[in-house]
Amino acid sequence: MHKFKKHLKGIKISAFGSKKNEDKIDLESELTLLDNLKRKHQNKDHAEIAEKLQKIAIAYNDIGDPNNYLNYSLEALIIRQNIDKDTPNSKILSSFFHIVTAYQLLGDPCNALKYSFEALKIARELYPNGKHPRIASALNKIAISYHDMGDFDQYLDYSMDCLKIRNEFFGDFHPDVASSLNNIAVAYRKKGDAKQFFKFANESYEMRKKFFGMEHPDVATSLNNMALAHRSLGNYITALQMAQEALRIRCKIYDDYHADIIASYDTCALIFSDLGQPKQFLKYTQDALTMSQKIYSENHPKIASINLNLAIAYKELGDLDNFLKYSLISLRMRRDIYPIRHPEIAESLNNVAIAYRNLGDTNNCLKYSLESLDMLRKIYYDKDHLDVARAYANVANAYHGLGERQKFFDYALSALDMSKRLKSLINPLIAAVLTNLAVSYREMGDSQRFLKFSEEALDIRKKLYEKENAEIASSLYKCAIGYYDLDYKEMFLKYTQDALRIYLVIYPDENHLDVADLYQALALAYRCDKNFEKFLEYSLKSIEIKNKILPECHPSIILSHYLVSKAYEGLDDLEKKEIYLLETLILRKKLKDTYGIEFSIDTCEKLVFETSLGVLLEKNQSNDDEKKCKHVLISYHKEDRLECLEIKKELENNGYKVWMDVTEWHGLSLDSMSNSIEESCLVLMCVNEKYNSCKNLKLETAYAIELGIPILPIICQDNFVAKDWLAQVMSNRKFLSQCQNKNFEIFLKKLIKEIEILRI
Repeated sequence: MHKFKKHLKGIKISAFGSKKNEDKIDLESELTLLDNLKRKHQNKDHAEIAEKLQKIAIAYNDIGDPNNYLNYSLEALIIRQNIDKDTPNSKILSSFFHIVTAYQLLGDPCNALKYSFEALKIARELYPNGKHPRIASALNKIAISYHDMGDFDQYLDYSMDCLKIRNEFFGDFHPDVASSLNNIAVAYRKKGDAKQFFKFANESYEMRKKFFGMEHPDVATSLNNMALAHRSLGNYITALQMAQEALRIRCKIYDDYHADIIASYDTCALIFSDLGQPKQFLKYTQDALTMSQKIYSENHPKIASINLNLAIAYKELGDLDNFLKYSLISLRMRRDIYPIRHPEIAESLNNVAIAYRNLGDTNNCLKYSLESLDMLRKIYYDKDHLDVARAYANVANAYHGLGERQKFFDYALSALDMSKRLKSLINPLIAAVLTNLAVSYREMGDSQRFLKFSEEALDIRKKLYEKENAEIASSLYKCAIGYYDLDYKEMFLKYTQDALRIYLVIYPDENHLDVADLYQALALAYRCDKNFEKFLEYSLKSIEIKNKILPECHPSIILSHYLVSKAYEGLDDLEKKEIYLLETLILRKKLKDTYGIEFSIDTCEKLVFETSLGVLLEKNQSNDDEKKCKHVLISYHKEDRLECLEIKKELENNGYKVWMDVTEWHGLSLDSMSNSIEESCLVLMCVNEKYNSCKNLKLETAYAIELGIPILPIICQDNFVAKDWLAQVMSNRKFLSQCQNKNFEIFLKKLIKEIEILRI
């Protein structure tokens, strides 16, 4: 049996709280009575002393001091064993039970399991018919120890054995039976069987309600499990209501803080995550951490788990640095707490891998993914196990990020094959692997296989979950994309609408990115049918949601602005088209200035179906030194091309860096136009009558004004009169005239003088 590398010390008083209005043992008086008993019996072993030691141990547990709970229980056990030598009795068994509980509270499942087996041996000697509640209790202790060690198959097996004995002894309706049903529910949850989890959790909950009424700790525990069961089935609103009710009951029952309250915070946090509310997820997780720090020692498994949840919360908020930071904290703690190999260490390794993947560090992602897989294979002796299958899938994702497609397929198919051997095809893991395979085939340009694997994943999720489930909606959307790629527009519209209908049930306030993505997809469907009114309607709905959730210059918001401009273009509302196109360019520059990220407007429509931030954001690799040297931009109509080329040549001869689109831009490259303006220190606006009517030159000018870039108009046509928007631009600006009958050298000197003034 592995031992912990480090004992947990320094547990804080009042750790696990106490029930309100409950009579509490006067610990000081009991300790005085213990001293008196020791003097009475001359410090020799005696049953009275053992009884008092155990009573004091229980008192320490009641005030949340499991270290003293363990120490006094061990002392009581030694005296009882010395008195009765090798003869087992119920008092010795009771001490073993208390010691097991203490080790479990201290986060030491290895010693808990060792003493649990000793307790089971004694219980079977005391009750040889094998059908007694204390044998069931010993089995239950073993089950919980296996749970804490991450061996959920053994946890389920021993919980089932415990339930069988309790049913035979108490019948089908008893609090201990309800407790076993609850443990079995948890085992199925850990094994990923959502329907069995719900079945047993519900049986336990209904039974406990009938026994105790609503406001009882056991009922609150079952209610919390019911919340998690509904969450597993995708019923997030019901799950949150139950979780918050469990929290309310626990806060009413206990004093300021208690382990059960922390468990409720955890559950509420997870459900807020499912509901797409990362700020609430973070808040409840931070509340759980704050309370845990009052209860547990620094290196306690619970605090390690909460740090992992904090990491995930930061990930959902887009704070990838803190995602990595808290993932590493959790990993460090778990390495310190557990033996060299443990499922929770493997879990943290995987989370660190994901953090590195999100930060674009694919090499570290692969390193930690492989370490997690290697550890799990050794823990389970290279036997098939769902955790191992998941680890294969995670390594596959790492190779996918490195572009090593063959290794990706090898590991993904290993995950799939292992799940098949486990006869666990209808499980979330298989659906996730199939989805990843589908995405890979799409990246390879194989739309047929993308759709095939997406539909297989959808079929599994429909069997796993109830109708209104986010995973089903996600799979429906993947299938919709497949139909879009294959040009089956009717099926694309149908699957998109089905996915949206489910998301609107899950997120009735619509404030979720999945809803925004579906609105954008619907907009495209209507665009294909030339229904520009609907295209605009759903594009605006999408942008409204994204503005509430995402940072102002997020690529997804930039994309939506661009699509709204295209909708107005389809409706021949050119004024509003220009407004949204200009806003697109402004947001694009903010993204570039704030995050150093380039976003291509010219190709952004291809990203409508991409939800990964890593796909949307591409780091700008341009040289910062190059950016510091800005150019003078010449904006012109093609009729003045030759004159403008002459100006460009002379300015360059005088040492200026000049940019001029010699290809005559006509809207083919928004990226090129916006980049040229952003990197300019001055715009020379060479105007003639046709300049005024060119919509692209109008956008170019408006963008320069929006960025605060100086503009110097140059008149290139005799008797020119500015009109409309151009008149407004020129009305408060000094301008020069360069017409064919003017002296070019004089003009050039004036131009250089004005450039120097405007550049200051």
